[in-house]
Amino acid sequence: MRPARSVWRSLLLCALPVAAAAVPAALLVEADSAWYLSLQKPAFNPPPWAYSAAWSLVYLCAAAALYPLLRGGIWPGAGTVAALAAAGALNVVWTGVFFRLHAIGAAAVVLALLLLALISALRGLWRAHRASFALLLPHLLWGLFAFALNWAFLLQNPA
Repeated sequence: MRPARSVWRSLLLCALPVAAAAVPAALLVEADSAWYLSLQKPAFNPPPWAYSAAWSLVYLCAAAALYPLLRGGIWPGAGTVAALAAAGALNVVWTGVFFRLHAIGAAAVVLALLLLALISALRGLWRAHRASFALLLPHLLWGLFAFALNWAFLLQNPA
């Protein structure tokens, strides 16, 4: 019985830091606000359901990326851990800056910082554990798409 509890404990320990970013970010989203609905949206803006699906996949993959590190006792380095934490925090900050402050340009800057944090984390994961690296790639890809989308919003909705 001991190994099963260890597995569940590991799963919980992987989910907690991801939830610490996902829950506050989800609470800050105001996709049905008058401000957001009034924005000119680019042609490649996904339908509302796609955001939930994409973020669910990104966060699930992020938690899964932590699992082999935790279970295998692999330490990816303090810089990698700090970059992962920064990426989680910047996800929350972006949501607040975009949806609550309505600062599209500042949100683009936050996304650029988020992308840098993800690239730094990926560099560390490449050295530490290739499967964890691969599981974090969807976050980088979605971040790149989000940056392009944010930039298009900025161009189509000058302040």
